[in-house]
Amino acid sequence: RLQDTFIVESETETDQKTVLFVDHRNTTGIGEEGQRPIEYIRYAGLALLQELQETNEPVGLHGIGDQGITHQVAVRSNPEHYEYLGRVINESEVTPAESEEEDRLGKQPQAVADGGTDAASATNAAQQLKHDATAFGTQLQPLFAGVDPYIHNVDTHPLLRTVQTVLSDTKGAVRSVILTDDQHRGELKETVRLASQGNNSALVLIAPEVLFNPDGETNL
Repeated sequence: RLQDTFIVESETETDQKTVLFVDHRNTTGIGEEGQRPIEYIRYAGLALLQELQETNEPVGLHGIGDQGITHQVAVRSNPEHYEYLGRVINESEVTPAESEEEDRLGKQPQAVADGGTDAASATNAAQQLKHDATAFGTQLQPLFAGVDPYIHNVDTHPLLRTVQTVLSDTKGAVRSVILTDDQHRGELKETVRLASQGNNSALVLIAPEVLFNPDGETNL
């Protein structure tokens, strides 16, 4: 026996996996700053992540923007992974409307606008530089300000297409946790139907427009 104490990290072995689908499309930005659907989505996502961490359940995450997937994090269950997921959720920003996105990308260097295999690395670098207060980091921040946030572009129904891809690529039972608003009801209904088939299950947390739109109360 050794006198020193050794801590060994391990990951839970289970067939069920939970995947968070964080919808931060343009419609989640309605309302006043700090009281928008995106703030509710962040809060609910972080609260749920904390519960999953307490049970050491394997969790993955996909961020959904207007044009496709913004974040793609594989399913894991170690402390560093949960911490990273928390940062991704907390830093999820409302994506621009389609016209705004086209204008922004049109001003980028072609190599960045084309995306490709470097898109994810560039996005991760931009996220890390947000918190870099050094002189070197400050100089680099403007260079990454116009990086295309999308890892994979999806022309229509990005939430449905993303869930469909994840389910087909993942072995074992998947619990899909969808954090979204109520502005894409047809797509959401079809997504839940798909995510609930077979041994899979779905949990949906919705931020309804009526609670955030300044004119919502008059439409009740």
